[in-house]
Amino acid sequence: MKEFWETRYKESAFAYGTRPNEFFQEHINKIPPGKILLPAEGEGRNAVYAARKGWEVTAFDFSMQAMLKTFQLAERYDVTLNYTVQDVAKFESNGVAYDAIGLFFAHFPPPLRKTFHQKLPTMLKKSGYVLLEAFHSNQLYY
Repeated sequence: MKEFWETRYKESAFAYGTRPNEFFQEHINKIPPGKILLPAEGEGRNAVYAARKGWEVTAFDFSMQAMLKTFQLAERYDVTLNYTVQDVAKFESNGVAYDAIGLFFAHFPPPLRKTFHQKLPTMLKKSGYVLLEAFHSNQLYY
């Protein structure tokens, strides 16, 4: 699976464009900026948008090519963010409590998804938000 994403993100064009996910944009604009975590962030369109809005962004993906494209986009908009290459199974918040966590089409295998989603409350402030957009399993039939 990692090879698929490395190849997809190696293309010069951004696979999903450079504009943020519409659902993300609509909802992040309603929340006061703070610390946000964006796992499986891909090429950084949401991370860069959040940074432009004043958020302190921590993002990661398991693709090196995705990280390189994220920094390219961040440079274009003159923003900084913390982006690392790592596996979601090994991610630890190290005691950081986020004001928001955004998961947008983060395709984790079911056991990993369940384990990671169960960790979300430990990474989120009590007044925090989880922004999630995903496919329903029936999507496969469309």
